[in-house]
Order: sequence, then C-alpha cells, then structure tokens
Amino acid sequence: MTETSTLVQDVEPVPASAPAEVRTTPESTDALGFDAAVRGLAELAAHRSENNPLTMALLGPAGSGKSFALGRLLDFAQAFSRSAGPDSPFAPNVVIARVDASAGAEPAVTLAAGVYEAMRATGGNNAALAEEAVASGADPVDAVRVASERLIELRRRLDGERQTLRELSGRRARLAETVLYQAGGSRIDSWARANRGRIESRLRAFGFESGDPVATYKDLVRDVSDNRSLAGRAGAFLHAMWAFRGQARLLVLAVVLVLIAWALGLANDTRGAWIGWIGEQGELGQSTAAWLRAQIGVLSGLRTLSMWAALGCVVLNIWRASRFVSPLLRGVALLEADTEAGQREIDSMIGNQTRLVDDLAAQADAQARRTEEAERRAASGGSVHRHDDASPFEVAESEARRQARRFLQTVAQEAARGAGPDRVIVAIDDLDALSPAKAAAFLDEAALLLARSPFIVVFAADAERLAQGWGPDGASRLARRAQIGVRIDAASSKDYAHLVRRLLAPREAAAATADHDAKTSIWDQPVSAEETELLQKLAPLAGRSPGAVAQFITVYRLARTRAASWPALAFALALDIGGTDDERASIAKALESADADAAFEPAGQPPRIADALAAAQAREAGGLKTKQLREASAIAAAHSLAVR
Repeated sequence: MTETSTLVQDVEPVPASAPAEVRTTPESTDALGFDAAVRGLAELAAHRSENNPLTMALLGPAGSGKSFALGRLLDFAQAFSRSAGPDSPFAPNVVIARVDASAGAEPAVTLAAGVYEAMRATGGNNAALAEEAVASGADPVDAVRVASERLIELRRRLDGERQTLRELSGRRARLAETVLYQAGGSRIDSWARANRGRIESRLRAFGFESGDPVATYKDLVRDVSDNRSLAGRAGAFLHAMWAFRGQARLLVLAVVLVLIAWALGLANDTRGAWIGWIGEQGELGQSTAAWLRAQIGVLSGLRTLSMWAALGCVVLNIWRASRFVSPLLRGVALLEADTEAGQREIDSMIGNQTRLVDDLAAQADAQARRTEEAERRAASGGSVHRHDDASPFEVAESEARRQARRFLQTVAQEAARGAGPDRVIVAIDDLDALSPAKAAAFLDEAALLLARSPFIVVFAADAERLAQGWGPDGASRLARRAQIGVRIDAASSKDYAHLVRRLLAPREAAAATADHDAKTSIWDQPVSAEETELLQKLAPLAGRSPGAVAQFITVYRLARTRAASWPALAFALALDIGGTDDERASIAKALESADADAAFEPAGQPPRIADALAAAQAREAGGLKTKQLREASAIAAAHSLAVR
C-alpha cells in the first residue's frame, strides 16, 4: 500500500454519485457480475494503510447498474470493517455516508449532513465527535438567532396548515350541501335541469307551485338523503302517500267507500229483517217491501262497486306517491355518487394535509429542542448534546455552508489526531438526476471539501454527462478528479440468464454465496521485483502526470489477479491511461485482425509503443499472445477514466 498512498496524495479527489437505475437489491450477491470489479475497490477503501484522500468512480450510462454496483461496494466495505480483527488488514471503524446529490441543498450542506447522520448512526465516539464538530461550527449567538427564526417560521407554517386541515374537515361535513347547491355541473344538478319540466309538473300536482322547482326538488332530495336506511326510504314513500295535496283526499275517499261497502253488505245480510219490518207498516209498506225484494240484488252490486272504487283510490294514491318519490330517489342516488367521489378526493386531501401537519409538528418540536440547546450553549459557552435526529444544517443558507465546511474540517482534524473514525466513505448517489453542469459542480465542491484524510469518495455517474458539464476540458477533468474507477457497462458479465437466476433465487441462498473474508486483501499481495521492473519501464507511457502514474499503479494492483497475463495487463493499462488516440486505435485494429493463439507482433507501431510492447513481451514466456492482450485490453477498458 505504500506506493499507492504516496502516488495518489497529489491528485484531487472527488465525490460519489449513483442514480437509481437497474434496481436489484444491493444486498443480493453479484447478480450483474460486478463483485469481481468492485470488491477490490472496497478493500482499498477499507484498508488500514490507505490514509490519504482517495476518489473512486463508477461510470456508465443510465440503466447500466451503477447504483447496484455502488451498493455492492459499500456492502463489501462495511462487511470488511465489521469483520476486522487485530490481525486484519482492514480498519475496524469505517463510517459509510450515503449522500443524495439530488436532495436540492448546497453541495457542502448535503455532504456534511450525510457525514453527520452516518457518524451519529454508528454511535459511540463517532456520534460524540459529530456533535462536537457541529457545535464548533456555529457562533452561539447567531445559532440562537437562526434557530429562533426557524422555530417561528415553522410554527407559523404549522398554524396555517392546521387551519387548512380544519377547513378541509368542514368541507367534508358540508359536502352533500355543497354538491346539491353549489357544485354546478354535478350529476344531480345536470339531471335536475335536464328534467326540469317533468319535475315541475309533478311538484305542482302535489302543491309545490311557488319558487324554483329545481331548488325545491333539491330540498326534497336533501330531506330524503338525510336518512339513507331502508326504513328512511319507506318513510319517505309513506309520507308521500298522505302529506301532499290530493293524497289525503284519496285516502279519505277510500275509507268512505269502504264504509259504504260495509254498510251495503250489512244491509244485504239482514235484508229479511228490515224488509219484513217495512212490509208490516201497512199497504204502502207492503208495496215497498215487494219492490225491495225484487231489487235486492242491486245491493250486492253496489257493495262490490264501492270496494273496487276504494281500491282504485288507494292504487291511485300509491301511483301518485311513486311518481313523486321516484325522481327523489334518483336524485338521492346521484347525490350519493357525487358525494362519494367528493369524499374520496377530500379524504385524500385530508390524509395528505394530516401528514403535512404531523411532519411540521415534528419539525417544530425538534426545532424547539434545537433552539433550547442553542440557548443553553450560548449561555454556557459550551456544547450541548443533541437529542433529536434532524440535520443541524437546516439554518440560513450562508450560515449552513459555513457550518458544513467547518464541520467537515473538524472531523478531518480530529481523525488526524486519532480521535475520529478510521475512514469515512462518502458515497454520493443520484448525480445523474442533476444537470451536467450541476453534477460537475457538485464533484468540484466535494473535491475541495473532502480532499483530506479520513475521507474516501465514491461516485457513480455517466462520464459523458460529466464531461459535458465540465466544458471544453471535460474529457480530461474526470481523470484528474478520480484516482481509480470501474466502467460498469464494461465490467458487467452481460450474462442475463445468470441475472434472472440470481433475481429469482431465495434470499437465503443468495446471501450464503457472499464472501466478506476480512483476513486478507489483494492490496497486501507483494509486487515482485520482475513486475516492479516492467512497471517502471511502462510508467513513461502511462505517466503524463503523477496522477496518471498513481492511477496506473493502483489499477494494476487492483486488476492483476483477474488477468491471465500480468505483462499484458500492465501494457494494456499503460496504453489506455497514457497512450494517444492514434496509438490506442492502432493496437486495437491489430488485435482485431490477429490470430488469437498467435504471438502478438504488430508492425508499423510508433517507437514508444513498440518499445513498451517489447518490454512486456520479454516478461511473458513464449511472448504475449493476442488473446492475452485482448483480455487485458478489456480489463483496462473496464477501469478507464478517459472520456473519448
């Protein structure tokens, strides 16, 4: 690790980002074939001897799996740290801070808030250091003023949102009335106006002759809808049978006719008695009795007629009641449909408003505690331990930036004295959600703030978008920002059948395949004297700057365990990092046309390429084969930081 740490210390570091693309779960194992590429980066990030600031890049277009690869890298780093023992090459106190670049705050505030929350989450000395670093970054008097202003604003917003919630609750209680009388275009309003003539004629037949018939109709619908049970509907119908004009008259007439029929029946049944009595009243009575005996059959007919007339009155009453009630029931059905639709909408609004009120109430409570802590800190001149989970950087923008920078500086200073975490891995997600210019600016800001121990930065992004954001020299800025990286689209296995099997495999089975051995590291494997000699000869090809040489050495140590031929890998990496476009194109063309199993001896190469290739050929028994260089070139491409 010595040469890596020495070489990378002069190179600018940068933050980490990873948009949400292919989402398997970070805890699933190697579903996309990334583990071989990112495990080595995780080992470097968590290694005890990596004390210099370092930036790693996970590069690829949208949908290539950058977020997944970032999750796997962090999983490995965390597992190495948790498993680290006294003899382990890995640091036991590694803090992993996940940062969402698209959160909307200033980059400095976003980074500081992510580091702060991660340190608090680990507890112990890290949490205490985070609290002290926050306290050291704020002027006590200014902190009280800003905290008080923030509390007043939150309480004002809370009062306003509570009033809105009360208004929504009142609207829900008055919803039926609103739909009936105020909601023009509702279904019941449209139906009533479309059937105005029919409604008006029926209302007039029942005595409703004054006022707007539509308004009267709505009043009646409201009265019926107030009792929506079956008994209520039956009661409305019964009410229509007697309460309105003409209905009671029909019922009275039916009763009178029934009484007449009863009397006629009684007379028919007792005709012998009363006709005999009439006949005993003299000669006139006898003639009358004789006539009655001849016409007695009429009584039966009149009785029957009276009963049918009474029944007709009842049927007419019921028919008129049904004609009156049917449009009311139709209106009730339309009102219920409109009301249910409105209730769903208002209930959704009330639910959202309730959550907003609850969130604001929680923020106000937390801000009240922060204000009290700031007041006690100002009074005592010291720091007060925080008891809430809110970010301490939720203050005025300029003050937040100042506190954020001071916080990160304090963490670095304490770590240098051995009082802080061994390593803080800052993983910045969702850079691709920003515009290219903002994403590039975010990385530039992170490079300035985190270019010190104990910070390790990992970012995932689309290299082409970053180059666009950096402007004319964007193609070279990425290589200056990061010391090592992985091209996610090139590192993926592309074995989608394997991906399907992994995604469908039981979680327990997938977890069982994970390898988080913390006893050894590829970064502790010694580099032989023969390798060192070849790397020294190839350094002029790779090294246009100290940063380029650092990248060359670091990537070689990361990838050499995956290459069949280490001399081929060393040559391919040197060419990729330091070669010109023409030199790379010439070798690529020669590799395409050469026999895979034959020795690779391209003609017409520039002198420095020919010399570098000869040096590598001399280190491989029997010379380098085309297939070895093809494999090495693919590995080099998977770790390239160039934007071409």
